[in-house]
Amino acid sequence: SRKKRLVTLRILTGPDTRFYGLGGQFLGVEQSGREIECQSVDVWGEKILRQPEWASTYYPVPFLWTTDGYALFFDVNVPITFTFPERGGAAGSGSYTVAVASPALDVHVIEAADPQEALREYARLLGRPYVPPKWALEPLMGHASNHAGKCFDRRVLDLYLRQMRENRLPNGIIFDETWSWASPERDETGATRLWFHPEKLGDFRVHNFEPEDAGVEIIHAAGQRSVLHISPFIGIESEYAAELLEKGYLVMRASDPTLPLVGEYNHYYLDFTHPEAVAWWQEGIRRLLRLGVDGFFADFGEADDQRDALYHRGTGESHGQLYCVLGRKAVFDMCREERGDDFFLISRAGWSGMQRYAGALLGDQPGTFDGMRWALSAMQSLAMSGQGVAAHNLGGYAGQQEKAVYLRWVQLGVVSPMFVMWNSGPTGEPWTFDAETVAHYRASADLRMRLLPYLHSALKEYGETGMPLIRPMALLYPRDAALAAREDQFLCGSELLVAPIFSESGERTVSLPPGDWVDFWSGERLRGGTEITVKHGLETFPLFVRQGGVVPMESSAQNRSVAGREELEIHLYGTGENRYPFHDGQAACEVQTLRSGDGGLVVQFVGALQRPGIVLCGHAIPTPTEATFTDTAGGKHPLPVREADAAVWQVRLPGGGGSLTFRLAAAP
Repeated sequence: SRKKRLVTLRILTGPDTRFYGLGGQFLGVEQSGREIECQSVDVWGEKILRQPEWASTYYPVPFLWTTDGYALFFDVNVPITFTFPERGGAAGSGSYTVAVASPALDVHVIEAADPQEALREYARLLGRPYVPPKWALEPLMGHASNHAGKCFDRRVLDLYLRQMRENRLPNGIIFDETWSWASPERDETGATRLWFHPEKLGDFRVHNFEPEDAGVEIIHAAGQRSVLHISPFIGIESEYAAELLEKGYLVMRASDPTLPLVGEYNHYYLDFTHPEAVAWWQEGIRRLLRLGVDGFFADFGEADDQRDALYHRGTGESHGQLYCVLGRKAVFDMCREERGDDFFLISRAGWSGMQRYAGALLGDQPGTFDGMRWALSAMQSLAMSGQGVAAHNLGGYAGQQEKAVYLRWVQLGVVSPMFVMWNSGPTGEPWTFDAETVAHYRASADLRMRLLPYLHSALKEYGETGMPLIRPMALLYPRDAALAAREDQFLCGSELLVAPIFSESGERTVSLPPGDWVDFWSGERLRGGTEITVKHGLETFPLFVRQGGVVPMESSAQNRSVAGREELEIHLYGTGENRYPFHDGQAACEVQTLRSGDGGLVVQFVGALQRPGIVLCGHAIPTPTEATFTDTAGGKHPLPVREADAAVWQVRLPGGGGSLTFRLAAAP
């Protein structure tokens, strides 16, 4: 049916059809039985207005895959409402509706038997996504505002660096949220308090350090990177507001074009459809980059208040949902101009096309197990929607976290695309809890650092093919309805199965997908296609490796992300044929594992690594009686096999190409 400003489609479907995608949906990866309003809104700011809680999203994507064998991509910039029937023949099944708030419709229908095909085509349509540099995957820690005067000043920065040093906490990035806030004051202790005055934002000045670049210099001297919070706001009292209004660089009101649009935080919006306004904005970004800033968390920009917007080119009706994308593109383009590919950029607000310019921050979930579930749901749903780089506030953004929630959320961060930590409550840093929390946090952050080669390689694959790092069960096993429904577990890359803990007890059920699996911690071999119950203390979490899996790891958590310093560890989990391509920061290599005719094992290295050597570690594999390395020139070199412990053996070999042949003590 067609109305003046609405196109409604009714699409026939089967009674057991399942629906996936539509961006960062918090209440489930499968959307059957739900009405989804695909519109970017500030979920935390609107939570009291919307029921059920977290039913809306900061980052919708009008991309849908169905088990009927096709995907739909709506190439529009207006709100879209999807209404899906309950699965299993409930009342109203047989069709679903799509209502587009526009008199026109531009939709791509993609034949895709599985969602992986759909994601490849989506990536082809929209272009290669943003893939962060390897260092951007290191732990990030910062100081959030809580809008009550907390300020990331020299005293707080010194505290962070001291705690990291004394507690041996691996970290790579320091986040500063309050650098641009106005009205610095001093409390009775002499500490700086920087009150949140968005009406004064927009001058690109660092208010909490003197001189301005002092904080960046201290951060860099400590071996850390510097990331700043930024928003597309121009405060109505900022020094540039009158000038920008006079030049026509602000978004105006369609209802009265003489007045600028005013946002909920008493601010104006810069008009990113105006080339000269974009150029002005980018000069401010350039200024910060030349101070030494390494990247940005681009906040706000949701389009819920853009309906009365009048742009230089278009209106809120035609550009409202695209506003955040245009703003992030301006930041991305300047970062690319100044730093090439070497920068960090994530965005809270999103729409289709955002994956080209930034990763996603999932928003402001509360520090509870429910908040952790909502974050996991949104991260998987985004992965099913073409956005494969996502970050969530470890431990939650709001409220005072309980210790168990905090540590379980940190463990989820170990195997997430990014590992970021800041919040608006009184806790959030590991040292604000107790010594045990610090120890467990350190172990998780150490594991994160060691997994960087594996995680970075998977993100490189995402950049080339659209296949995300986070792989929901529905993405890999779409025809198995029971396994697809396990939304509380996922694959991280091609080799690791993750089952986060969402309870104080540490106990949960895991559905092992087809094929054999190896417990990451114990080396125990497990039969796939079964359901098991596991229980973990706060120090570990359920993590499994595919039989025959290859997992490259740093030999030390302190090695950071720079290739070439130390040997690289390559862990083999069980025998089995595999082809695993990975990227070592500077060079690509492929590891191939093959069975030899006599029941042994051959490991081939195709492509040289920028490392002095490799340590090959065998798990759940009989200890070899001999190992022979054949280099690229054909030379053969016998190598000793060392048992690291009862379940793991190691062989050290040169860091070039070649192959390693094992004779195993017993048949695999």
